[in-house]
Amino acid sequence: MSYLKRCSIGSSPEADSSGEVCKIRDGMPAEMHRRRVTICKKVNQEKASLKWNRMFWNRKKTPPATPADPRDHHYVFAHILVREVCAQDPIRFFALVASPEQKDFVAWLWEMTAKQVGRPITEFDPGQLEVNTFRVNDAPAILLKMPVPIAAAEAHMVGVILTGLPQDEEPESKGSFRYFTLEHGVNLDDTIRTVFCEWNEGSHLNFGDGPPPTVEAFASAIEARL
Repeated sequence: MSYLKRCSIGSSPEADSSGEVCKIRDGMPAEMHRRRVTICKKVNQEKASLKWNRMFWNRKKTPPATPADPRDHHYVFAHILVREVCAQDPIRFFALVASPEQKDFVAWLWEMTAKQVGRPITEFDPGQLEVNTFRVNDAPAILLKMPVPIAAAEAHMVGVILTGLPQDEEPESKGSFRYFTLEHGVNLDDTIRTVFCEWNEGSHLNFGDGPPPTVEAFASAIEARL
């Protein structure tokens, strides 16, 4: 004869309403029986609570779709340093990018970026930068395809357009250029978008949704904006 009985709902006044198996010996006094049922209830409740706590606290937290802040080197290179170097002498900038010295010049730009940030570049490979030269509306153009962006405001690409030559009658004239960025963005539903922007005398202009992050699409968007 088994020494275990199932405390089923409604089987007796002392029944365990949880339906859990309680170890009760035949012939146990009624008061002891009731105490045993009460203990079984409490143990089973504590186990259930512990189980749910573990399920809650051990849940894997879903990481955000993109990091909250752009990487310093990525941002400084695309938004600040290249633009400032070009502004110092646009004609020389375009000449160096289009010359056999391009590789050394780009390496120097990354070196200056690391110096401005204050630490070496370790978060991505600067060698992934791609340089394209072409013409937009017959104006010399440079398109820099950046290492893959992962945070909002990091640039997919930078487009620099030479829009004017130095004027002989103006000794301080250095020429003029326009500076566009195609930036990584995130919608409210966490889907990815691009944002078409321009830097103009220190102001960051946002033109809204941009084209797909391809050289051809970005060049067409720039052409339409000129």
